[in-house]
Amino acid sequence: MEPRDKGRLELNFLIPNTELLTGKRLQPYYDRADRPRINAWQTIVNAKLGLHDPNAPENRRTLVTLNTLPQNEAGGC
Repeated sequence: MEPRDKGRLELNFLIPNTELLTGKRLQPYYDRADRPRINAWQTIVNAKLGLHDPNAPENRRTLVTLNTLPQNEAGGC
């Protein structure tokens, strides 16, 4: 799918968890094994294209939750 409703290209993939020929369970992404590979790929692509590392401390966004909002912005909670 290529939805463009947000003004940008988003690629969404649907991967069945069943191997079609045998009917057995298939897990195409296993987080423990695949996350380091994805992180390595991201590092290579960022370096190659001159992009900033989103995980670098200077590029991280501060997480704001309802408990950490100033009282006047939290809706008086």
